[in-house]
Amino acid sequence: MRYFFALVFSLAVASTTAQSTIYQFSLPTSNGAQIDFSAFGGKKILVVNISTQSQFSSQQLDELRQLYNQLKDSGLVIVGIPSNSFGSEPLNSADAASTFRNFYHIDFPISILQDVKGASISVLYRWLTSKAENGLMDSEVKADFQKYLINSSGKLVGVFSSKVTANSEVLRSSIQITQ
Repeated sequence: MRYFFALVFSLAVASTTAQSTIYQFSLPTSNGAQIDFSAFGGKKILVVNISTQSQFSSQQLDELRQLYNQLKDSGLVIVGIPSNSFGSEPLNSADAASTFRNFYHIDFPISILQDVKGASISVLYRWLTSKAENGLMDSEVKADFQKYLINSSGKLVGVFSSKVTANSEVLRSSIQITQ
């Protein structure tokens, strides 16, 4: 399985056919601000659908927090997208954001709740999951904590299942070799 992720990532690094970039998107936060992806130009971005009540929340959020704190000064931005698409986010946007900040000590940007699959999928996740929009590949969000890696030019370069944690060698090495 490790090689599958490396292969997908390798193919993604080689691709330069994306029609658009993540920089066209912005998402609201629970405090009324906006996460403007164009502000992250020149940085690598890891977009992760997160939840407070998934069976993996504690480990995944702790590892994402550690990864962000280790790499934010070298150009990595993590953006958390709370979602109830898998039935594991019972809180509203404000309460979820408060829980992420106060209980899990997350300090990377967090949007309001978004649908990451289905008929009401958010425009960001439509771009992330559609080859016609991102120029790289089709994917389906299958669980909380699926990760999308964006290069410093704003293009999708890798997709990692929720089984790939922030401390995994494959994710960390992919972040390091991404331009």
